[in-house]
Amino acid sequence: MEATAILIVDDEKNIRLTLSQALEVLGRDIDTAVNGEEALAKLEAKPFRLILLDLKMPGMDGMEVLRRVRKTSTVVDLKEGLRYVVSHPIIRVLIATAAVSTIFGLSFATLFPAWSVTILGGNSATNGFLQSARGLGSLIAALTIASLGRFKFKGKLLTLGTFLFPLSLLIWAAVRWLPLSLLVMVAVGIGSMFVVNMTNILLQSYVTDDLRGRVMSVFTLSFFGMMPVGALLAGALAEATTEPITVALGALVVLAFAAFLWLRVPQMRRLE
Repeated sequence: MEATAILIVDDEKNIRLTLSQALEVLGRDIDTAVNGEEALAKLEAKPFRLILLDLKMPGMDGMEVLRRVRKTSTVVDLKEGLRYVVSHPIIRVLIATAAVSTIFGLSFATLFPAWSVTILGGNSATNGFLQSARGLGSLIAALTIASLGRFKFKGKLLTLGTFLFPLSLLIWAAVRWLPLSLLVMVAVGIGSMFVVNMTNILLQSYVTDDLRGRVMSVFTLSFFGMMPVGALLAGALAEATTEPITVALGALVVLAFAAFLWLRVPQMRRLE
């Protein structure tokens, strides 16, 4: 919900009345509070666009009110962002896409060192080659998106990425020859960048201005915040089974999610 109301906090009745009458021309909802305690109670009940706060008041002064507002505003903003994400179908799907791709897909990078030695029979240089191949794919995808400018098939490109990424991972899990492994890793980089980049772009396009920062914070949490979780799961599963099985299982989860979106959320590929 966008905050449009104005709150006037002052212990003097004449000042509250004067300011209220002067601000009525703005066409905004004007509310007043006689002290800091009442102001905090009203701030908990609903959001305000602007607060006019008297610094010197009996009891809780204006500076203390300001400190408490700053302390609680982060939590309130996060709650509003989460509430918006949950209630908005498209935003909810985009955030879920980022989280699933991160936990079960992007976590494969944790296994690069072990993969280089155990699976490809290489060394630290092999690990560097794999990282570079992935980076090259990401660069190709990023430049491709940038060159398209203001295109109207963002949803289709995201859908392409949701399938290209896990399918490339499945192929990579089966490859044991380094040159071919590097080639497939380029495709993995392209697919993952399509998912991450297009999710980011679409979120910023569909979120309202007043909630964009909060929703992007949730996106950052679902992306960067889920990386350690995915790395932990990948490491534990690789220890219990093998690296190829771990990558393949994660890719199958991401692929199943992509198929679910294709069948149940067809509007996603129509996003512009």
